[in-house]
This record gives sequence, structure tokens and C-alpha cells, in this order.
Amino acid sequence: MILAEPNNVVIGGVLGNDAPDRLRDVTERHSPKRFARVRVFPGRLLPANGGTEPRAMEKRVEGAWIIHHSRKLRGVQPPQLQYEQLDFAGRCGVLLSALAGSRQLQLSTSRLNALARANGVSMRLEMPAILDELQRRRLIDRGPEAIEVLGLTSRQTLEHTASIFSESSPEAEETASLELAEQCSQSPVAESRAKEYIGDAFKLSRMAGEAALLSWEQIGFLDVARVDEKAVYFNGNLFRREDIGRVQAVLATLTADEERKVAEASTALGASGCLPKEALLRILGARLYSKMCSIGFLDENTIGNESGTFTFVTRPSAFCKFAGDASAPCANVA
Repeated sequence: MILAEPNNVVIGGVLGNDAPDRLRDVTERHSPKRFARVRVFPGRLLPANGGTEPRAMEKRVEGAWIIHHSRKLRGVQPPQLQYEQLDFAGRCGVLLSALAGSRQLQLSTSRLNALARANGVSMRLEMPAILDELQRRRLIDRGPEAIEVLGLTSRQTLEHTASIFSESSPEAEETASLELAEQCSQSPVAESRAKEYIGDAFKLSRMAGEAALLSWEQIGFLDVARVDEKAVYFNGNLFRREDIGRVQAVLATLTADEERKVAEASTALGASGCLPKEALLRILGARLYSKMCSIGFLDENTIGNESGTFTFVTRPSAFCKFAGDASAPCANVA
């Protein structure tokens, strides 16, 4: 049981701690006075099957993955220069997020330097290039004694991070690392499937694809488990390592019609953020709904108060798929 204050959902964020608007709207609508107790039924998540074309990722989601990957690159020695554009865009995003989150339109040079140090940005080696990029995009205005931040929301900072990356002519391996990380947040991806996907979608040779996967595993872009001596990539913030084999086994039993229903449910949740349980039952049916909950495709949440109870369903990745360590907390982008 979790005691909850009215209108308060505690979710960490790369760019702040605001609860997703759509989730807040639903909970407020069905709990007009205050939450009594909230029972959270944990889930993990599931896949989209088939297809080798890279899916259009929302810019805010891409921006969050860029920041996630950049944070992972900080802990790697020697520096991984093949991910230079990814790292630079991520560092721009981190500093821009800090500036936007300061709630000050003007920041003194000393305050700017303090924010940079707190976010691991090198004053001498990185700060000048980052500030030049942000000013070139008219996101800040630099003066001799201070800088002015041109009013940005959390969502906008993520979108600008994605734009900085996409306009820097990134290598195929850099873009592929973001796309596969997002796919692994939908469901675990077998090594053979991952190789096929990045080879076809990003035109990587077999050798380049294998080298990229090994690199991503070592850096921490992806988590990996062994199932029947074969590698399976997954998001460790959403899937427990010991569950990967069971998840893979259940997914293998889905019929074509069940896969279609799962895709429909995934699309509906992606569009709305959360849905009443009854809406998901209409799409999936009771048996398939139960199966998807058992492997973590859905997070089922029940809110109860004096007016009764209401159960709504979310995707776990809406809250914590970007968390990896203390330096990379959850991001509210879904």
C-alpha cells in the first residue's frame, strides 16, 4: 500500500518532477476529493513484433534517450569517439535542462558555472562549445556578466536535444543505439532479431552490427541476459533479468490475432498515456489481458476512496525506462 496526497504522483525526472498531465487528469477525474490508498500492481512491458524499418520516434523520447546514453558514456574510459555527436547533444541537453529548470530567466556567470559543475560539464573543454550551440539556436542570449534563458519547457528541452543530435550528421551506430534502446523498452529483443533490425534499418554490415551490439552492452546502453545460451537485450529498468526467459516464452505463443490486439492496445496507451481497465479488456479480452499483465506489458493501478475504486492501466515505460543509476533518473516523456 502507498499513501498518496491529493493530485500528487511522485515520479523522478531528468527534466523535473511533474506528473504526466494525462495521468493526472484521469486520477483527478475519478478521485474528486482525495486519494485514500493507492495499490500499485507491478508490471514490466512487451514488444512490437516484426518489421525492420526504424519507427518514427517522438523527438521528446529521442531526446531523453540521447541524455541517457550521454550519461552512460561519461563512465567509459577511454572516451568512445565513435559516439561523439551523441555525447555532445546529450551534454547540451543536460545543461539546457539545468538552465531551464533553474526557474530564473537570467543567470549570473557564477550561477551558470555552478550548474555546469553540478551536471558534470567541463568548464574549459565543454562549456564554450555547448554555449555556442545553444546561442546559435537562440535558446540562450549571452551577455558579459550573465546569460538569459529564453523560456523553455521540459518537453522543449528534450526536443531541442534531439534536433541538435539529428542535425549533427550522426553515425549510423549512434542513431541505431537509440532506436534499439527504445525497442528493448517495448519488449526483450533476441540477439538474432537485433542484428537483423540494425543491419536492415541502418545498413550496418554483419561485422559492424556485432561490434555495435558488443559496444552498447559494454557501455550500458542495453542490458543483456542469456536465455538458452543466446543473448537477449532488454531494458533493466522495466524487466527483471530472471523474468526474461518467461517473457520470451509467452511472446512466442501469441497468435497473429493476439499480436494485432496487443499492437492496438499499445497504440492506444501510447496515444492516451493511460486508459481505464475496461477499455483494455475490450481490446484484448480477459485472457489475453491477464497474459499481458503476467509478463509486464501493463501496469495496473487501482485508486480507492470514499466514492469507490477505479482501475487504470499504464505502460511502465511512461515512468522509468530511462533510469539507470543515480545520475540518470526517470524521465517523464511518455
